[in-house]
Amino acid sequence: MDSERLWSELKRRKVLRAGVLYLIIAWTTVQVAETVWEPLEFPPHTLTLLIWVAAAGFPLTLVLAWIYDITRKGIVKDAGPEPLPEVPTTKPSPGLPSVAVLPFADMSEAHDQGYFCDGVAEEILNTLTRINGLHVASRTSSFQFRSQSVDIKDIGKQLKVSSVLEGSVRKSGNRLRVTAQLINAENGYHLWSERFDAPMEDVFTVQENIASCIAKTLELSLESEQVQVMQRSSTRDVQAYDYYLKAWSYFHRFDTRNMLYARQMFSRAIEIDPEFARAWGGLADAAAFLYMYSESREEYRQQADEASRKAVELCFSLAEAHASRGLALMLLTRFEQSEQEFEQAIALNRDSFEAHYFYARACVHQGKYEMAARLFERAALLDPDDCQSAAFMPQVLKELGRSEEERTWREEAIRRGTRRLELHPDDVRAMYLTGVLYAKEGDQQRALELADRAMALEPDASVVQYNLACLYAQCGNIEKALDCLEASSVPGLANKGWVQHDSDLDPLRDHPRFQAVLDNLT
Repeated sequence: MDSERLWSELKRRKVLRAGVLYLIIAWTTVQVAETVWEPLEFPPHTLTLLIWVAAAGFPLTLVLAWIYDITRKGIVKDAGPEPLPEVPTTKPSPGLPSVAVLPFADMSEAHDQGYFCDGVAEEILNTLTRINGLHVASRTSSFQFRSQSVDIKDIGKQLKVSSVLEGSVRKSGNRLRVTAQLINAENGYHLWSERFDAPMEDVFTVQENIASCIAKTLELSLESEQVQVMQRSSTRDVQAYDYYLKAWSYFHRFDTRNMLYARQMFSRAIEIDPEFARAWGGLADAAAFLYMYSESREEYRQQADEASRKAVELCFSLAEAHASRGLALMLLTRFEQSEQEFEQAIALNRDSFEAHYFYARACVHQGKYEMAARLFERAALLDPDDCQSAAFMPQVLKELGRSEEERTWREEAIRRGTRRLELHPDDVRAMYLTGVLYAKEGDQQRALELADRAMALEPDASVVQYNLACLYAQCGNIEKALDCLEASSVPGLANKGWVQHDSDLDPLRDHPRFQAVLDNLT
């Protein structure tokens, strides 16, 4: 075992903490004994004996701490480090078919169907991810090219894909026209193109046909079982589907107001079609995100629990339903069950970003840094433009003592965060996550600029206050960091387990106000 792994294992088994605690107790005992020994008229040599006993007990304590662990179930033998999930690369192998799905253009007369066009493209993307042997660029990566005049060959190079799907949607009354074309990203030539004219209620069939045609063109196959899962989890009611697509358009904006709209739209879809499994999963996610990033109201947590359970009941084979269930269980601190759901989601869809990302966060809650690092890395590979997973990587790598990797990932996370803010200047989450990273780099000017921007946009958001507490702590402004931490009311995911393992808050740990915050958490 090399020194890095040994240090990590000593921390995981709490050997260092046990050693420090033993020294404090032993030293205090000897000091008390020295004070009371003479009044109690004990022989002088017994004090020397006590010191030798205390010294001999130190290595014994370290050995016992290595072998055993104190849990809620009592003292148990340590079973060794958690098994690490395999992390296959997401870079397409030479010759492996790969595709990026661009947002479809809105060709409707009023140009008011943007949400519907995005939804059609995203549904096709989600179906394609279920095709074995096909690498599909993430939504975040593909949709960044919205309304940009970028050559298809350049898009292919940036996303490292061999083909690109683009298209348009025109809605007119109850009629629908969808045009799609698959383009070779290396030479710009068309591989396949087709126009579909159909009544609105056939939009689902159109999406499935497009996915099947792409699979056939790339000499792959969309299995009937995969199609059946999509059908069972979806709806055949056009109005319910329309509400569902509107919900996701709000959801992706990732702020409190729009997340509330998303929750409302998912609920309306369910009212129309109570068997709509993916709408139940979306409702669970919206409620969970409101609990985590807006206000930790029990109403949200309970709705996430109930809706995710319903989604799994309606379609057990749907990976997204298990990912939603895992997230809800994590909010309830039922970590063992939460991890089982995340593992089930990954088994059903090994490319699920959400399952890997939130599974990693559940591991951080419990101090399982080795597994968290692997899962965050996998999530970052699945979505090369996501700044969240990359931003958490330096934090867990620091806990593991892997300083070189920590610096590399911090640079990568700053690159992603900066890119995100170039495309979405109002993305508050990207602001504070990137700001914390700049603070760790010692660039306080940029860190504080981003802090001011985030506070100006969402001054009352708990999650903003919490992350600015991390930022100010890293800048050395302890009092302002504590002010933010107290104002945050510590949102859903930042419960006691998270705060205890959040190294960004380390500069605050010896302050009485920090301990008071910790004492108020459950």
